[in-house]
Amino acid sequence: MNPSRVTLAAVLLVGFLSAAAVSRANHVADELPLTTSAFTPPEPTMVVAPTNIPGRYRNAIVPLSLELDAQGRVLHAGLHRGRDRSLERHLLPVVAQWQFKPALRDGRPVPVRVVLPVELVENAAR
Repeated sequence: MNPSRVTLAAVLLVGFLSAAAVSRANHVADELPLTTSAFTPPEPTMVVAPTNIPGRYRNAIVPLSLELDAQGRVLHAGLHRGRDRSLERHLLPVVAQWQFKPALRDGRPVPVRVVLPVELVENAAR
């Protein structure tokens, strides 16, 4: 196993972005509260795998904070808890390239903030 060949497997369980995990972006105006409107969470459409993830994170689940715009683009990505500059340096630039099907509120695309748990796993293919 080569620790420098790590790929990312998003833990995309049913409801990973449930209504409880999604909060309104501060700049969303005139939107109904999350609890009173029909809400569809964003769905990943493209995930880029990072390389050279520090070995101590192999097979770890890392919660990421993502801010997505109404088109499903990543505006901001960060570690949800803690701070590890080495992990951030390798993981966050590729997370910024991810793309999502936009979140919908009452059928309209809306910006959202989400916490997404991702599992960093060893890449079996070399």
